[in-house]
Amino acid sequence: MKRIAFIPVLLCCAVLNRECPLVRIDHEEILCNWRIKVVEQVRPSFLKITVQVIQTSCET
Repeated sequence: MKRIAFIPVLLCCAVLNRECPLVRIDHEEILCNWRIKVVEQVRPSFLKITVQVIQTSCET
């Protein structure tokens, strides 16, 4: 059975252009301190990864 990890991610819309990065956040920081703390940038562009996933799924 494949193990699924819970990794909270969100789009960082504070960026002024349309290329919002996909970032991983610290869920404990939200639960304990009501703050969003970015732990790492997962992908530099949500739009680009979305297009890649759609193109890949259309190829199969």
